[in-house]
Formats: sequence, structure tokens, C-alpha cells
Amino acid sequence: MPRRLVPLAAVLLLLHACGSPARDTAPVPAAAGASLADLTEKVDAITQDECATRTAATVFPNCPRFIAEVANAALAAKGGAPGHPGAEALTTAATGVGDAVSVFIRDGCVLSPSQPAPPGTTCGPDLARVQDTLRAMRTALATSAAG
Repeated sequence: MPRRLVPLAAVLLLLHACGSPARDTAPVPAAAGASLADLTEKVDAITQDECATRTAATVFPNCPRFIAEVANAALAAKGGAPGHPGAEALTTAATGVGDAVSVFIRDGCVLSPSQPAPPGTTCGPDLARVQDTLRAMRTALATSAAG
């Protein structure tokens, strides 16, 4: 293989691995120095995204990055919940977010540039569920961080 193609092959291999359906869904322990207050600020910022505020059936094709951020926040919330007030409610809310994200992905709503969009009748309700569960997690997170 020519030397120029080796880096390209490595990038393609990495991209293929990133798209693999076998993903680790274990809670991520809170990073050193991170707190639920920090995570609350992050979730507050995420909830300002158009994918959280606009009509789900029309905005869903623009939301892959949003979905990734929401999934990461849910894992961080599950990892940071133990030992805090309202930990059980926060863990339940974060699990709900993770489940909603999984359905959105499973239904093909995270699009690649060459992929045609599934119908809004499929992905709209899926994104609306992500929006609703994200709001519930935001509430549980604020309660737990304040307590």
C-alpha cells in the first residue's frame, strides 16, 4: 500500500469503529474536579440547542451532535449521581435519556451525509422523547446538585 494511503486507511478504520453499534453504555464516573454543578451548567447549555427547543419532526436531521452531547451528559449524570441527594431520581432520569437516545439511533435518525432522512413521523416522536427526558434529567440534576 502506498505510504499516502496508510493514514487514509487508518482514518477510515477509526471512523468505522466510531460508527459501530456496540458501544459502552456504562455510566462514566465523574471526572476529577467535575461536579454536578458543572454538569448542570453543561446540561443547561445543551437545552438551549435548537434540537432541544424546536419542533422535533422538522429539526431532527440536524441533531447528531446534539444527540451525542445528550448521551454523554446522561452517562456523566449516572456516574456522578451516587452519594448525592436525589441520586436514585437522577439515575432514573439519566437512564430515561439514554433509552430515548438509543431509540433515536436505532430508528436510523442519526444520519450520515449520504443517507436520506427517515420520515418525521418516526424521528419526530423519537426526538421529542429525547427532549422530554432531557428536561426531566435537567430537573433531577439541579435538585441533586443543589442538595
